Amino acid sequence: MKKKILIVDDDRSLCEELEEILTDEDYLVDKVFNGKRALSILLDNNYDLLLLDLKISEIDGYGILKFFLNKKINFKIIILSGSPVKSKKIILDKEKKTLLDKADYFINKPFDIEQLLSKISKLLK
Repeated sequence: MKKKILIVDDDRSLCEELEEILTDEDYLVDKVFNGKRALSILLDNNYDLLLLDLKISEIDGYGILKFFLNKKINFKIIILSGSPVKSKKIILDKEKKTLLDKADYFINKPFDIEQLLSKISKLLK
């Protein structure tokens, strides 16, 4: 059975690129461009993996993580971020750090696609 991935990012060209690459890798892929739609689709569908940007409209990535914090998360989460929030350069409040710690992997943009594909493969085995 093919694994299902949801891409949540407001960068439409990145979503299109990732969708094409992941589809070629034999994954089923959906994409959304804002947090409100992401929550809706996550509640209505079963995904194996969520590729999540933190800075998206309506509900940001932290809001999505917070929503699922107290629920049983049945999917893996990879954070895709244009900000080095996991580096020591940015100090996060305790709540945001706790939310980021729930993710399975964190990758900064721009990223190496082979590195991302390798991590996805390992997480979905």
